[in-house]
Amino acid sequence: MIVFIIYGLTDFSLNYGAILLVPIGLIFGVFFVRHELTSDSPMVDVRLFAENKAYTFSNLAALLNYAATYAISYLLSIYLQVVAGYTSQIAGIILITQPVVMAILTPKMGKLSDKIQPYKLASVGMGFCAAALFVLAFLQIKTPLIVIIIILGVAGVGFGIFSSPNTNAVMSCVPKSSYGVASSVLSTMRNLGQNCAMVILTIVISFSLGNVKLAAAEPAALVSTMRLAYIVFAVICLLGLFCSMQRRKAVEKQ
Repeated sequence: MIVFIIYGLTDFSLNYGAILLVPIGLIFGVFFVRHELTSDSPMVDVRLFAENKAYTFSNLAALLNYAATYAISYLLSIYLQVVAGYTSQIAGIILITQPVVMAILTPKMGKLSDKIQPYKLASVGMGFCAAALFVLAFLQIKTPLIVIIIILGVAGVGFGIFSSPNTNAVMSCVPKSSYGVASSVLSTMRNLGQNCAMVILTIVISFSLGNVKLAAAEPAALVSTMRLAYIVFAVICLLGLFCSMQRRKAVEKQ
């Protein structure tokens, strides 16, 4: 299912017939779910999604968060090298701002989520990510470097606050006997979200720039494409924030 859908959407801009792979993938998905529902020992217990809304929304929040934020560094790497004229080494040093902030915050947020409802912390984190993406939507050819570093820091804060608490929220929704399945599903959501981010980016670039290589694109056209992509990702992040906030109702019912 995943291979057919991802490949169909990615190759769609070059081969319109590839879009036919998407409904085929969805059909595979339907058969998979039906099989898992009737199996005595399912590989993925899809019943958890129907029976536990907090679990469902936590996984959706993870999927949408990774789909919204995964391409931030990729796009800024292109921007710093092609538009701003920095070397790949300098661009890498600049981009390390985000993971450094994440590495500092993530362990602390994990401990804090044992004292504060994890969905609240995760929602705050997604809010920071959404704010960073909306600011990036106003990216210009001559945006000051300090602004980009601050944005990367804000994105790092957002993901640092989101990651551990959301994992805590997912694992706290299931009994110990389902920890393995819950962890695997969450990892799948993360990887699927990352793939979705690149699929969306591929579609935006293809329809905005055509088949032109990013390194050869005009700076103005490249920046315009990046702004469009960041707007799309910001909207996805807001959808993720909505899913994250919906956990409040699910938790209150438990």
